[in-house]
Amino acid sequence: VMNEPWYPGWRVTVDGRPATLLRVDYALRGVALSPGRHIVALTYFNAPLAYGGAVSLLALALLCALVLVARRRRLSAARGP
Repeated sequence: VMNEPWYPGWRVTVDGRPATLLRVDYALRGVALSPGRHIVALTYFNAPLAYGGAVSLLALALLCALVLVARRRRLSAARGP
């Protein structure tokens, strides 16, 4: 049992293999382990933040593309027919 609040998005591996993260005492995180020494690794993945970041990068790329198109049009208009 870890003295940290349970929250969705956490993943756990035990000795490099995926394991089940348990909700303990209604509020804490825990992992069931067999006796002996183990390496327990917790990682957090925030899906909404990742999706928001992807949308932001896509919007930035679109903005850059629009700026480039506007510059090319302006340059070709300045050169004349």
